[in-house]
Amino acid sequence: MTEASFFERVEDNKVRCLLCPHQCVIAEDRTGICRVRRNQAGILYAETYGRCASFALDPIEKKPLYHFYPGSHILSIGTRGCNLKCRFCQNYLLAHGEPQTDYVTPQDLVTMVKEKVAGSIGIAYTYNEPLIWFEYLLETATYAKKQGLKNVIVSNGFVNEKPLEELLPVIDAFNIDLKAFTEDFYQRLTGGELEPVKNTIVKAAKSGCHVEVTMLLVTGENDSREEVAALAHWLAEEVGKDTPLHLSRYFPNYKMTAPPTPLETMEQAHETARQELHYVYLGNVPELTKSDTFCPHCGSLVISRRWGSVRIENLRGNRCQVCGAVLNIIR
Repeated sequence: MTEASFFERVEDNKVRCLLCPHQCVIAEDRTGICRVRRNQAGILYAETYGRCASFALDPIEKKPLYHFYPGSHILSIGTRGCNLKCRFCQNYLLAHGEPQTDYVTPQDLVTMVKEKVAGSIGIAYTYNEPLIWFEYLLETATYAKKQGLKNVIVSNGFVNEKPLEELLPVIDAFNIDLKAFTEDFYQRLTGGELEPVKNTIVKAAKSGCHVEVTMLLVTGENDSREEVAALAHWLAEEVGKDTPLHLSRYFPNYKMTAPPTPLETMEQAHETARQELHYVYLGNVPELTKSDTFCPHCGSLVISRRWGSVRIENLRGNRCQVCGAVLNIIR
């Protein structure tokens, strides 16, 4: 195990973890909510440092990142644990289970990407919650960046400011999974809070990182027109109208048994968010064909996405070939 960053000692040999807003006070030989940061003799340790549970070469669109090197592939890695307790968790076997892990050093992982994983632009830290993997994530991302690789984080965004600020210089892109746009939803169904996640989105975008946002529309919980409108307005005002927003269809999973999000609700949410944002996509609903990218200035199709196939259309670099507008797309 590796000594953790961001903790302080408190009374009776307990420690307070300062990585995320929970700020768990952890007794000796116990872990915090995330289950991976353990107090041993008054020192907090990161149990999962270097322990990888899942590897896959994924299309970048699967993260989902639609405006960051579209059509490319990236090596995705994850471990176990999460600092939220979402009742609808889509990756609960990793987030809340005990998967088998293999130890991989940051140097070996980067060497693997450069020499053995053909076509990968870099590393995506994903599957479970990567920010609780902080020490390994930071060391690996720092080394990867020096080797010319891209670093992508797919995260719930529930992290304190100081750790986030340490990470930002070595991260190229985020997809931040905003669970809902009300505190009530966060408290009842995730065990977290909304405001720290909003802060992460804003700070990441202002730092120069490419940021895209995802919200899973859970039937009857966060799928109202009013909530989607409020989210889209906030993103437009605080981050910018060019921020890509992915609205994903929910299916029953883990502890949540509500029926799948109705297709009509998905279409309504898309229409609502498009009133504020230039780029809104629907996920888990290929039949609705709401995954193409259009130039917001002239309406021309610039990226076509159909059943896993990505095709660049009227796009040269990040400019629309029809009207010449510069688009929020990194290539």
